[in-house]
Amino acid sequence: MSNLRILRLDEPIIPAKSLGGINLGEKIIQADLQEMIKHQSLLKPEIYTLVSPFQVRYTLENSSIYVSVDVRNGKIFHLVALEGYTGKLFDKITVGMKIGDAMKLVPDLYYDEAQEQVLCKDILGIAIDPPEVDPPPDLVPDMVISAINIFVPQIATLRGHQGFWDVMLEEDGKS
Repeated sequence: MSNLRILRLDEPIIPAKSLGGINLGEKIIQADLQEMIKHQSLLKPEIYTLVSPFQVRYTLENSSIYVSVDVRNGKIFHLVALEGYTGKLFDKITVGMKIGDAMKLVPDLYYDEAQEQVLCKDILGIAIDPPEVDPPPDLVPDMVISAINIFVPQIATLRGHQGFWDVMLEEDGKS
């Protein structure tokens, strides 16, 4: 097991890039990722879920991290920090803190009622989840952060939904 990747629940959360030592755009077929997933599945056989025909989600480190993979290209496109993840977004924001406190620390955060998430002005690839679906906007600041999502921004485009987001990353020089 010398090739076993160690997830670090205290790693910084970097929008549109990484969390826990896992990078967006990384291929799930890499030997160290395969070994880590295999090891996790020995501890908890139900670690993976087919979310849609083209998306598999792995639940790692005692449900502290979700890793979503596009099965069409084998690449990671979405990572989620959940309860138990102690790394910080912008060196300030953690899962479990009040959303209002996070908004005070990072004034560019705002609640997007249509997406039902807290987003950051001019920074793509990051979304913060309140603990409820469709909460009243005036109650959001008093709620705690239930999850911090990072994702490949190109996934939200029409071509991204069709599975071509990895090509778009390469064209942007990011892959």
